[in-house]
Amino acid sequence: MVSKQLGADFHGPFSDLDDDPFKIGDKFKTPAKVGLSTGFSLPDYLQVVRGVQYDFSLEKKTIEWAEDVKKFQEAQQEAECKAEEAEAKLCEKGLNPFLVEEALEIHQCSEEKMMEFLQLMSKLKEMGFELKDIKEALLLHNNEQGNALEDLMAQARAS
Repeated sequence: MVSKQLGADFHGPFSDLDDDPFKIGDKFKTPAKVGLSTGFSLPDYLQVVRGVQYDFSLEKKTIEWAEDVKKFQEAQQEAECKAEEAEAKLCEKGLNPFLVEEALEIHQCSEEKMMEFLQLMSKLKEMGFELKDIKEALLLHNNEQGNALEDLMAQARAS
């Protein structure tokens, strides 16, 4: 009753388009009812669905790959943390940060190998050899002082 009164007061009791002929476009019409085909039977479709076995191997491989990537990233972060800790320890001992970084790059977080490398580098540097040559000799001879020294002496004689 309230709506009739409001409609009557504002627009009158009828719409403005009641007397005017107009056409409603097809896209605004309600669609025809959609029904199942006359031959549809639920058990037939269930058998088809049961008969189709989807192979999820690609999805499984993708998940395994993502897990492997995650493990690799975690291992890489852990290695970086260990490297930073080792570098900080060696720098606290008063060693040259540049040399510590070189040793870290070469020996990949093995603090024992890094320390050995740095000690040999400083000994050979005190003998007057160039850092670049010392590094090459120690790498070539796997931190063996005697062989590295022989190599450095041979280079010095050749120059």
